Amino acid sequence: MIKTIILAIDPALTTTGYSIFQIKNKTYIQLEYGRFKLDNNLNYFDRIITVKVQLDKLLSKYKITDVVIEDIHYQARSGIKVYKKLAQMQFYLLYYFFNLQICTSLVQVNSWRHLVCKFYGLENAKKSTWYKFICNEMIVTDIDNNTADAIGIGIWKYINLTNLSLSINKDIFVD
Repeated sequence: MIKTIILAIDPALTTTGYSIFQIKNKTYIQLEYGRFKLDNNLNYFDRIITVKVQLDKLLSKYKITDVVIEDIHYQARSGIKVYKKLAQMQFYLLYYFFNLQICTSLVQVNSWRHLVCKFYGLENAKKSTWYKFICNEMIVTDIDNNTADAIGIGIWKYINLTNLSLSINKDIFVD
């Protein structure tokens, strides 16, 4: 079977979470996870360039075959200005990976979180429930909500690529 290396991204204006893993013979191996901290003092264009530089580093380290990005959604409390900036960030990410000819897809937050939380038997698909689970049960350290979401997005892609049933063994992390 061909080795697939996935980059999952939870884009944000101040901290963008990412997760990289490989799938080989239906086995999920977490390779790396983290976040890009973006300087609030920089103008927005320079923040996008910061993301580009960080992505360049990851792509030089791993042979990424697929990318999945959490789709943006409007939140009234954040306002239209934030939504427009997230739309620009999303466009840039799609453009960046398109030019590199890397297969890229978007996933709605409610789609990935519902499936992944159901996969692990969690009582609900709330952001806080997922974050607590990933910190306590998976023993993932030094993460924030953006990184936890990027890991969840990656697991969503894994479930979809391997056509896993929701009734199989849930211990998919391999050291």
